[in-house]
Amino acid sequence: PLDIFIYSLAQTNGDHSLDTQLETLNYLKSLGFKINPNNVLAKDTQEVIEYHARWIHSLGSLDYDCDGIVVKVNRLDYQQHLGTIGREPRWATAYKFPAVQAQTRLLDIRLNVGRTGSINPYAILDPVEVGGVIIKQATLHNADYIESKDLRIGDWVVVERAGEVIPQIVRSDKDKRTGTETSFSMPRMCPSCGAILANRKDEAATYCTNSTCPAQLERLVEHFVSKSAMDIEGMGGKVGISLIQSGLIKDVADIYFLQREKLEQLDRMGKKSVDNLLRAIKESKKQPPERLLTALGIPHVGSEISSLLLNKLASIDNLVVCNQETLLNIPSIGPKISESITEYFSNFDNLNVLEKLRSAGVNMVSETVSRSEGIPLLSDLRFVVTGRLDNYSRTEIQDLIKRHGGKVSGSVSKSTDYLLTGQDGGSKLTEASRLGVQIISESEFETMVVSN
Repeated sequence: PLDIFIYSLAQTNGDHSLDTQLETLNYLKSLGFKINPNNVLAKDTQEVIEYHARWIHSLGSLDYDCDGIVVKVNRLDYQQHLGTIGREPRWATAYKFPAVQAQTRLLDIRLNVGRTGSINPYAILDPVEVGGVIIKQATLHNADYIESKDLRIGDWVVVERAGEVIPQIVRSDKDKRTGTETSFSMPRMCPSCGAILANRKDEAATYCTNSTCPAQLERLVEHFVSKSAMDIEGMGGKVGISLIQSGLIKDVADIYFLQREKLEQLDRMGKKSVDNLLRAIKESKKQPPERLLTALGIPHVGSEISSLLLNKLASIDNLVVCNQETLLNIPSIGPKISESITEYFSNFDNLNVLEKLRSAGVNMVSETVSRSEGIPLLSDLRFVVTGRLDNYSRTEIQDLIKRHGGKVSGSVSKSTDYLLTGQDGGSKLTEASRLGVQIISESEFETMVVSN
């Protein structure tokens, strides 16, 4: 049966003075919510370490799977002061338990090229079962990681799934070496384009220096056209690779300059397929600028950070001229994100791509609509969307709410202001009625926006 523990309280109505995490949990328990009976208040880090150690040996007593504990700052005013970076709270951290391990052979070390140009080594393993999953490959991160663990091709190695998800090699078993094992060294040239590889200051990763590297471009195009970015249907996978290999795309901006005659010459690209692709490309020009920012593939800048930045700065051009100090003054933007953004926009090749995107008519200005006093129309209003809408896809309606300053949640709660419902609203409609959340239709939402 489905069950749940409650760990936090999003919002309260009325006079409930709660000052700590523990007080909040006790209050929730008094209301009848199920609270984990193993929650404790630790006086210092040593008590946290001891608590963690006890549970390593007591996991068998739980009737559910558990891969670690979460340590939170108890005082709520401290939590507020510490804030978040992107979606990650500074006031909470996971403290994982040791993972299930198994032993197997390291058969080979291979490389792939990431969309930022990073050269990523990975292990080819003799297939082995770890925690109910067959593991054939494992990440090796970078050359320093391989050297620090003294991993050699042919070694017997111990593998685990980090966080119960990502396969990784823990160590090699040096006692089983026969002398036939071979050491790995990072090549001097990119395995895809042959360009010189280089290391950046204060980074362990090795990078391809060629901004037009085909393998790098393949990953970037795949990301650029994805549903969470520019959402260009019909261009993922083999189509994107074919366009790169045929020389029609040398950077992501070239997508917007593709010509019908050239496309129809490609394999499996008939008239209808070309029509659909060109239509999807044209439609993507209208995407809000936070989608474009996400699509550029700047390290540490995903959809959440992109929305935050564009809500604050209103346009890509305003972001380009920001220095690190300006960015650090924006809530949730830390040193890694600010440095990544300023480094990206200081690169001439990246600015050239941006200029090509602008000349193609790709939207770079936020359409966030404000009242006359400058406050977004739906500021601080939280929406949940359910059912099938007539005039919008789920992504389109969520983007529209965000452009008007509203927030979108995936589930109905007391903090929800409106449930926007279409056909077949389902359980969310029932829950909204039970909680007294205001339910509006698609047309009522449009009227709300227009009347404001």
